[in-house]
Amino acid sequence: MLTSEDSAIIAIHEAEASGADTSELNMRFNNAVNLVEQAEASHFYSCNSTNDCMNEANEIFKSITNEANILKDQADMNSHTKMITSVTVVVLSSLIVSFVAVYSYNRYKSFALRRFLNMEIQAER
Repeated sequence: MLTSEDSAIIAIHEAEASGADTSELNMRFNNAVNLVEQAEASHFYSCNSTNDCMNEANEIFKSITNEANILKDQADMNSHTKMITSVTVVVLSSLIVSFVAVYSYNRYKSFALRRFLNMEIQAER
């Protein structure tokens, strides 16, 4: 079974792999690890007892896990949004270029036809 610390590590790695900024989560994770080390060494300077340190560290690990999952979901959503935007821009650009090409070709053909019809036939002498 995974500990809350292991779950937090996994969640941070998944969020980071999705492209989320996990720097704040990493700092909070290090603070929680510091609390665990205080509890293991029985050298308390930011908590009062072993149980207090471990409970606070577990709460931090759980909140990190939740926030990392939220960041991962947001990063995935942003990635999908960027992909959809890119595809839309490519399709619209293709349509515009195609329209301009067909319009220009038709204009040229129309001009060439008018020029041909306006020519005067001259007999050679």
